[in-house]
Amino acid sequence: MMVYTLASSVEVSLAPLKAIFLDMGDTLAYQSPAGHRVLRRLFRHRGIPVSEADIHRARLAANSRYYALALARPRLGIAQEKDALVDEFDRTLLTSLGLGDRPDLTVADVQAAFRSISRRFVLYPDVRPTLRTLRVRGLRLAVVSNWDYDLVDRCRELGLIEQLDAVVGSATVRAEKPDPSIFDRALDRLDLSPDEVWHVGDLYLADVLGARAAGITPVLLDRYDLVPEADCRRIRSLRELTPLVDEELASDRVAA
Repeated sequence: MMVYTLASSVEVSLAPLKAIFLDMGDTLAYQSPAGHRVLRRLFRHRGIPVSEADIHRARLAANSRYYALALARPRLGIAQEKDALVDEFDRTLLTSLGLGDRPDLTVADVQAAFRSISRRFVLYPDVRPTLRTLRVRGLRLAVVSNWDYDLVDRCRELGLIEQLDAVVGSATVRAEKPDPSIFDRALDRLDLSPDEVWHVGDLYLADVLGARAAGITPVLLDRYDLVPEADCRRIRSLRELTPLVDEELASDRVAA
């Protein structure tokens, strides 16, 4: 499990807030059926009792391991490297659940469970109302995500494109969060400085540390309450973003 270092305070923006960057996967959209449900079904079929909460914690540990390894591998963009990282993700997931040594449950079994079903991307229920509210507040919006070349098409398919001022994916930029250059590209697209932007995402290593490296204020979306000790602004739902934004905008007006 990733250990998060507490800071004495969260970031304070010195310039007026003008835009919100948002991660895509597990922030705006998820694959249905959700990954934790696919895993729980697999475990249940094998007679292995595992709670949904334990699966969420194991997936967080696996994501942390994935990004720790990705940061150490400069050839991340090569397909073989990606495959090795995915294998390590699944291996860490099983180990975190105490299932790493079972001969009847392997990484191949986990991957076969996902390949055997059809999944599609769907938006979380809190996405559309939150984006509409942020637009009413006069904020510009951009998706900044570690994603394949089809990110724009995916945003269009989900009905998001009309709400967005920019879509920046790692495949196009050739850099993955937490590399700050993907954030820099989004800032350039909107002609903004880092202290005019917040970034919202679900992964501490990718989204919080990446945003900070670019000088952007991070907001961690912790839907399953897995990181209560995070040293940054933290929300459990995108609906909780609006009060934080309203508070920031009110502060900006007072400062002006």
